[in-house]
Amino acid sequence: MSRLGRAAAFFAFALLAACGGYGDDITAVKQAEATPGTSNDAWVDEIAGARGHVEWSAGKDSAYNNPDIVAVLAKIDRPSANGESHKIELHFIHNRQTQKVALDNVVVDGKTQGLLGGALNLMLLQLQ
Repeated sequence: MSRLGRAAAFFAFALLAACGGYGDDITAVKQAEATPGTSNDAWVDEIAGARGHVEWSAGKDSAYNNPDIVAVLAKIDRPSANGESHKIELHFIHNRQTQKVALDNVVVDGKTQGLLGGALNLMLLQLQ
């Protein structure tokens, strides 16, 4: 195997290891619509704002006894203009069999929110 071939194989292996085999699940969640015409990816970026950072990860969800259900997490670090920093976690599930995506849980600054309360808190963070 040539040096270029080995480098390409190593890069591909490293990429697969980084995604843990869940890259397609993350992509499916990002592409699904949060609201009509707005993808989850765009919605999460909007929550993060100009100063924020988003980190996506995925893995098996022990809460569901179904190997087709994958938990996908969007961790958002959102600094505000006044220097405060907010930590937001959006927990999604992706069903590989049905190809459905759902928002499962919202955590704002370490406090689990109901979906309605979480949506309201996220909207209030947008105003800061």
